[in-house]
Amino acid sequence: MPKKLHIDYDACSIPRTRRSKNQRKKHYSVMIWPNGKPCSLINFWLLDVSLRTSGETLRQYCVHMSHFVRYCYANNLMLPDFDSTHLGKLQESLLAETSSDGLRIRQNNHINAILNSVVGFLVWLQERGDPHTYHNLAGTEPGVYNVLLEPAKNSYGRSYFKHEFSLTKNTPQHHKTGMPQQFIDAIENQIYLEDEQTEKSRASPNGIQWRNYLYERRAFIQWAMLRTGMRPAELEALPLDLNLAPATTKVLYIPTRKLRNDSLNIRPFKLNLDGAFNIQHYLEARRKFCDHLSKSGLASPIPNSFLLTKEGGPLTSRSLSKDFSRLVKRAGLNQDRVCLSMYRHRFITQEVLVHIKEVFHGETISRRSLTNAVVRNIEERIRKKTGHKLGNSIWHYFDTAFDMLGVWGSVDNTLSNLQSLSDAEDQLKKLQRQVKSDRFSKLEISAEISRIEQLVKKIRNNLLF
Repeated sequence: MPKKLHIDYDACSIPRTRRSKNQRKKHYSVMIWPNGKPCSLINFWLLDVSLRTSGETLRQYCVHMSHFVRYCYANNLMLPDFDSTHLGKLQESLLAETSSDGLRIRQNNHINAILNSVVGFLVWLQERGDPHTYHNLAGTEPGVYNVLLEPAKNSYGRSYFKHEFSLTKNTPQHHKTGMPQQFIDAIENQIYLEDEQTEKSRASPNGIQWRNYLYERRAFIQWAMLRTGMRPAELEALPLDLNLAPATTKVLYIPTRKLRNDSLNIRPFKLNLDGAFNIQHYLEARRKFCDHLSKSGLASPIPNSFLLTKEGGPLTSRSLSKDFSRLVKRAGLNQDRVCLSMYRHRFITQEVLVHIKEVFHGETISRRSLTNAVVRNIEERIRKKTGHKLGNSIWHYFDTAFDMLGVWGSVDNTLSNLQSLSDAEDQLKKLQRQVKSDRFSKLEISAEISRIEQLVKKIRNNLLF
């Protein structure tokens, strides 16, 4: 049985009911049966869902429904015959799957999301499908419907259906933990190490050009995730034309993603001088790589994408995440859960620290000081940088900040030194690489490296985290 039961498409035109113009979708996905035939009814449901969601959300629905499709196919089950017994067996199979170390693959919340997608499809099919065939799939009246449902509302006031196989919501196995500094150091060292190994190898000119660009791309992604809290999908969609002169504008224009649609809302992110030069440095490396591809006839024309692949095509967020995962494993962090979202959690936590300091102006801070009004005020400030409504989840970042700083203690040194530390470390990485290029005097650069290392050590000793 194939592992993947959905097909992904890019740049699609989707028909809309009672509309003369089609809707453009950056991504679109359809479901297939294990024998390769299309899942027509599910695909009609996905078409309806696509009109109010993004392509990435649609792909997630496909991943959820893959378990339902496999179950029906393996049991030779027709849709009108799917009832509570089968829903229970599907739940049991999801609970039973374990990893090589014996741990459950899915948490309760994940299984609930899968079962809720199945229920959502059954409700839709009952409303939109053949009334003679699909009239009793799911409903609230006992003894009438195959799957008994109970109306409910979530914490945001949105209506949904509960069923007897809904699992108790669990505390997330992996909290919204910010990326620890030791992990950041390990990843940056691995990026540098792999670049150093390339310098010593006998790679072809094409290979060396690619590895040089790969180093700069990874270094830029690391910088961008740490300093802006961007999501991978936002990195993928960074507009090249708006960001060609960061040293002049002192602004990075970031597209806001995860809005449940494919629209691009651009938000300006203010940069300091070091940040602007970091982006300019990457753009210069990108230009050189593009020139090499064009002269070698390896890629023409080069797409208008901020991040590129080895072939010169646009780098997708999925490819970006996979490259990061491989890098993490080679850095020796495969026993820990390390993901790109941890950069975002770290960024938001630091923003909470900065804005708390501004709001209280040096006053004594306690948990009781954090009224709803104060939190919402800080949330609004942070939202302008992240581009997203944080809602109730922002409370977690306050709790994390208290835990990290021992109920705040003295935050002055932390706030004043964080940016200086990061900028100094960036300068150090660039200088270390310049030593290998022989473009500068090694004696001069070594002295500069020593100076920055001492600065980094001094700042880090003053930091609270």
